[in-house]
Amino acid sequence: MQFKAESTTIGTLLSIANVEYVIPRFQREYAWEMEELKQFYNDIIESLEKEENGEIKTYGEYFISFIVSVENPTGSLKYQLVDGQQRMTTITIILSAIIHLFKEIGEIGLAEACYDTYVTGKDRDAKIYFKLRTESPKPFFQQSIQAQEISSEYTPETEEEKRLKKAYDFFKNALSEENLRKEFEFGTKSYSEVLKIIKEQVVGLKVISITVDSLDKAYTIFETLNAKGKDLETIDLIKNKIFKILNNEHPTDEANDKWKKIKDILKSRNDKEKISKFFRHFWVSKYKYSTEAKIYKNFSKEVDEDEYRDFIINLEKEAKNYLKILSPLNEDWSLQEEKAVYDSLKALKIFEVEQCRCLLLALFDSRERKVIKTKKFVEIIKLIENFHFIFNAICSLRPSGLQAKYSTFSKKIRACKSKEETNKVIKEIKEYFKGSIPSYEIFREKFNEIRYLRSDGEKTRKLVAYILGKFELNERNTEELRLGNITIEHILSESNKEVEERGKIGNLLPLSGDINSSIGDKTFELKKNKFKDSELFYTKKFIETHRDKSNWEIDDINNRTNEMAEKAYNVIWKIGE
Repeated sequence: MQFKAESTTIGTLLSIANVEYVIPRFQREYAWEMEELKQFYNDIIESLEKEENGEIKTYGEYFISFIVSVENPTGSLKYQLVDGQQRMTTITIILSAIIHLFKEIGEIGLAEACYDTYVTGKDRDAKIYFKLRTESPKPFFQQSIQAQEISSEYTPETEEEKRLKKAYDFFKNALSEENLRKEFEFGTKSYSEVLKIIKEQVVGLKVISITVDSLDKAYTIFETLNAKGKDLETIDLIKNKIFKILNNEHPTDEANDKWKKIKDILKSRNDKEKISKFFRHFWVSKYKYSTEAKIYKNFSKEVDEDEYRDFIINLEKEAKNYLKILSPLNEDWSLQEEKAVYDSLKALKIFEVEQCRCLLLALFDSRERKVIKTKKFVEIIKLIENFHFIFNAICSLRPSGLQAKYSTFSKKIRACKSKEETNKVIKEIKEYFKGSIPSYEIFREKFNEIRYLRSDGEKTRKLVAYILGKFELNERNTEELRLGNITIEHILSESNKEVEERGKIGNLLPLSGDINSSIGDKTFELKKNKFKDSELFYTKKFIETHRDKSNWEIDDINNRTNEMAEKAYNVIWKIGE
């Protein structure tokens, strides 16, 4: 394969007359977070030449990476930037921050010289253009960062735009006179002279510039340089491979449109997720269990190039199901007999469990293909909820191999062509859960460790409210009730700080908010009178069971905790027959 490679500097690449670098369609969005920004900035500052007394002297050499680009076949200096987009975008942001700082201190000449040399150029018709062109954050990036006179009209809306704004604000703040004086001694130099040295350091950054004459060759080099996932996520390499084949951009760029739509789907509700995590769960659900490092290699083997169009269409369909798992809404489930699925998905969110998402995707697929009965669909998702409540939420177990097992079950579910076949796989899953669940003794011990005080975080409060809500539903013997305004009341007052057990689950009752607010730190006898006003079955049963008690003590808390543990394990969240 023919290509040109040369050692050069960022300044040389950007200062060539009429040069323009275009970020092509397959490239990922700007992805650098604060960790990468700080590291890049520190590398730039630390490579500056300094005197023995710490005074800044001049800029020094520093190699950053490869830049891979595709030459325009017409001979113009418009290059497609295939690798190095993150660094080139970051460098443009730094130069823009320096230009704006020059202007703020009255160094208009320095600002314009930097702007005209490295940020903008003029074509043959003397029209001004940006030397780094990207479409996805347009017009925010151009108007709020690249422009010499930045506009306050545009506010960052997408996640990419927010990252770009964060990067610009970080560099502009770091390069302020106040903060630069904390980095090193200025000596006899003025702030503008120091800023100029840093600008020279940025444009003097050394790179290996690789240019090729076709996009196909650039894709190959791109994959080779990133094959070990050093700079890119697996999802970026897969996107690159798909876009290489689905390269028709007329009349519409179908591949790019689909990819954007998938990302928009995953960000369309309150709980947002990266496409990389969704893809991992989708992949192990439908294809082959793989570690993150091997997914790209397995994708190349498992999916033929002539299947890419169907693959990306299916990916969009699966993203819609994934969104229902990630961020469940009641309106997703129009059938009354499926409403319990919504409750189970909400519960899995409370448990912060992700391993089961691949299996849930497979079950959603079987539902759409009508190879699973509604009753079985609800039953198995309920069982997944019960398993992870015991396994993760209470016992905090993290076994290796669970994701692989779920992957196996997922592929079996997807292979089923009838309800009978699906039932056989569900039976296997039930047996697996039954054999993998921790013993009652372990569960009881961990259940006794649950503590809730009002000073605890939202995560604990949601889990405890979920547990008490399930005990309430168990008393009602129905799933029709949607529990709403439940608060948590401490039977023995929470203010009784000498009693460590006051936060245990056996000392907690569900109450409506209006009743809870009127109780305060009353005695047990007085609290019971207030509890009687509750319409919750579980609370009423508590009053009935303890109507003859005048005090609530540590032994009562411990005994009730153990009673609740036994009912939880063997009745409410029971696994197996």
